[in-house]
Amino acid sequence: MKTLRTIFLVALLALPGITFAGAPFTYVDLGLNTADSDDERTSGVGLRGSIGTNLFHAGLELEANEWAGGKDKGGADATGYGIWVGLHPAVTDNTDLVLDLGYAGTEFEQVSGSTTFKDDVTAFYLRTGPRALLAGDTLELYGYLALAFGDNKLEDPSQDWTGVGYVVGGQYYFSPAWSLGAEAAINGGATPASAEVSADQLKVFVRWSFGNLGN
Repeated sequence: MKTLRTIFLVALLALPGITFAGAPFTYVDLGLNTADSDDERTSGVGLRGSIGTNLFHAGLELEANEWAGGKDKGGADATGYGIWVGLHPAVTDNTDLVLDLGYAGTEFEQVSGSTTFKDDVTAFYLRTGPRALLAGDTLELYGYLALAFGDNKLEDPSQDWTGVGYVVGGQYYFSPAWSLGAEAAINGGATPASAEVSADQLKVFVRWSFGNLGN
């Protein structure tokens, strides 16, 4: 974790002279999640929110998913959360470079016969990549590389793990406030609420955006 803290502190020291693009970092969205598995489909819902200034932002995510059909079909029920803080300095007039440092947790519940098993997984993660507004600020595209350091707390003994994933997505703005988006997490994406799941996932969401604080 010393490496993550060092990277974040170096970014803070580089703040003087940084300019800003216009991507909205204050928003709330509601999404539907899905992923394929060998037998049953994964499905669920997620709620995210973020608050941002012209340079800093912080966010929270909550998710509830039924992996591989849920515990009643041999899969798992999962509830997760993620919280993050970050920077988004501009690299062009319409593109920000996002750098996030976050913490996530997910609880899985599975059933085998008459026995219920639970697993509690937590992770710190670093996520970075570009976020751009195009086509007269009506189209947004983004792509992130994510690195997560996790811990399966209920394993005996507790097991540490490291995951690398990718997130690509975009959204269309019907107005400055309302947009419809889609986001794919590759190899789990090391994303906040599902950082430990090595599966490709898709989220479709509706977002309500506000202006960044201080604008």
